[in-house]
Amino acid sequence: MLSPTVQSLARTAEAVEWDLLAFGAVQADPAALTALRRKPGPGVGEQLSANFLKHADEQTVAAMAATCRAIHDFQLDAATFTDWGVLAAPRHLGRNVMAVALKKFFADGAWNVSPHLIPNQTLHSAAGTLSMALKIHGPNFGVGGGLNSESEGIRAAAALSADRHLPGVWLVLSAWEPEPIPDADGKNTIQSTCHAVALALVPSAAESRGPWLRLLMSKPAADCAAPTPLRVTGLADALSKQQRARQVWTLSPVGWLEYEPGPEPE
Repeated sequence: MLSPTVQSLARTAEAVEWDLLAFGAVQADPAALTALRRKPGPGVGEQLSANFLKHADEQTVAAMAATCRAIHDFQLDAATFTDWGVLAAPRHLGRNVMAVALKKFFADGAWNVSPHLIPNQTLHSAAGTLSMALKIHGPNFGVGGGLNSESEGIRAAAALSADRHLPGVWLVLSAWEPEPIPDADGKNTIQSTCHAVALALVPSAAESRGPWLRLLMSKPAADCAAPTPLRVTGLADALSKQQRARQVWTLSPVGWLEYEPGPEPE
């Protein structure tokens, strides 16, 4: 059965299109995340206190770094995001930490569990953190949280964009690749890299000449390469390399995401 969001999109429009005002991508191993926790990036990241991300999940740290990079690289004014919305779609955020916390809870009770877990290691944590860092007063919440969080994040952005009072939406996708395998103490036993992509999405303008994204409810044009499932790594690769060819990804359980890089720079 399709979600209400998917059913609504299918009824009201064949496509939802955004101009991609800015984007930033980050991939970081645990050592790099330690440095980003203290200083997530230039601009906004330099203005945050050194302990702002002290208790944040690693995916939140990567999401903050990707957002800072997007704002800096595209020379945006962070003060203009006051009325925007924020969506974060992480994959299994806080899973390792929560596994250890539950172990402690069952062994010793609630007094042995940190009060920092709920605000920092749950689904809405990343969106809330970004909202505070950018001083955003619009809606902010987490989306998905599981294997198809990227697809759910795109669809949620489409639903949120239907609110014409919002000038734009920050959508941040994040995941570990490969997924960590924790030991009894919650420490990862394999080498994994944390990936995050931050997208500044605004309603499509007819005169726009920049890159854009389009959520399609019907099959895209045949001139695109064979679609692959949307994953944060594939999206980051397409954006970071600024590939000139149109890209298409399939969404789960239905739909497609199309990326058009725009014309060649003069």
